[in-house]
Amino acid sequence: MAITKLDTLPLWQAAIYVDGVPANKGTAPIWGWRKEAPNYAPPAIGERLTVRMNGLGPAKVVGYFTEGGYLGLRVKLETPPVWWIKQNADKLAKGETDSYVFGSEVSAG
Repeated sequence: MAITKLDTLPLWQAAIYVDGVPANKGTAPIWGWRKEAPNYAPPAIGERLTVRMNGLGPAKVVGYFTEGGYLGLRVKLETPPVWWIKQNADKLAKGETDSYVFGSEVSAG
C-alpha cells in the first residue's frame, strides 16, 4: 500500500471496533490510540511521545502519514538505538530521519 506523507493533521476518525473487527465507515483515515491516553486525538506536531514498539524510546512528532486507510505519525527519534541506526544507514545517509508509527505503538509523554 502507498504511504502519503502529510505536513498537517488531516480530518480523521477515531477507530471503532466491534468484536475486535474495525467497524469504521467513511473516507477519513482512522486514528487508533490507547483509550487511557489523556487526549484521544492525534498528538500535535512538536509534541513529545514515547515509541514503545521495539523500545525505540522518546520521539518528537514531525508530521503525519496515511496508509491503507489509517492515520499514523512521522516522528524523529531522540536517541535511536545503535541497531536502529545500523539498520537504517542507507535511509539516514539520504537525510531521511523520519520514522513511521501508528497510534497503538506510542504512549503520551
